[in-house]
Amino acid sequence: MSWVCYLCAKQNDEAERDACACCKRPRDYAPKSYIDRAKAQPLALHGIASGQFAFRPEQLEALVRGGLDLDAQDTLGWTALHCAAQVGEARVVAAILERDSSKALLEAATRPGGWRALHYAVAAGHLAVVEELLAADADVDARADEPEGPTPLHLAAQRGHGHVVDLLLDCGANPNFTASALRRTALHFAVASRSLKCARVLLARTNLASVSDAEGMSPLQQAHLLRREPASPDSSSEQLVLLLEVHENPHDRLPLLSAFLRDAIG
Repeated sequence: MSWVCYLCAKQNDEAERDACACCKRPRDYAPKSYIDRAKAQPLALHGIASGQFAFRPEQLEALVRGGLDLDAQDTLGWTALHCAAQVGEARVVAAILERDSSKALLEAATRPGGWRALHYAVAAGHLAVVEELLAADADVDARADEPEGPTPLHLAAQRGHGHVVDLLLDCGANPNFTASALRRTALHFAVASRSLKCARVLLARTNLASVSDAEGMSPLQQAHLLRREPASPDSSSEQLVLLLEVHENPHDRLPLLSAFLRDAIG
């Protein structure tokens, strides 16, 4: 079995058991150095996963052999999986999950907030990472560990990641769950962030248009309020109002609005 030198990236034959044929560094050079650093820095893979160092998934085995514990959490609850998920390193996530896809690792939560790796991947819009985590059976409806915590669907809608919203719904995310003290749906979150893309996806696949929050506000009413605020250069408030009006009053569609709906959804 071949192995890759952490320092120079040379592919070594198994015959080179002790040191790299190119740079002569010991085979376990990287594991020892990072495990030593871990005494001061919470996790050996934090720096690697956050992009401070080039990382090749095939090195994970060497790191683990050197003593790295993939389940280890720092004082704020972060694991290597959290770090890799947050920065979108799908190859690293896949390599970690190949070695350990336990429920404990997938459900490990950071503090405060109680975000799991899936929450970080979804919030950042890293579709490939979300796919890896869901394939490993991460809970698609996991709530952040806070009062009325958001599910991944709420976070994706809030951040405007329509492609992630679509994937989560494909994987069984419950669009009827509410979040925050106002008990808002994912559509409320999409409207609040003026995400026309997410609103289109949610309206095409759910019946949330007429669902009001704890204060009795529907997504359409919310969009009308946003329209009165100073518009940003890329604001979609007007289009959101039109789109929501069509869905909230499906029997009163005018030809113009019907045409808009076809363009928006199709």
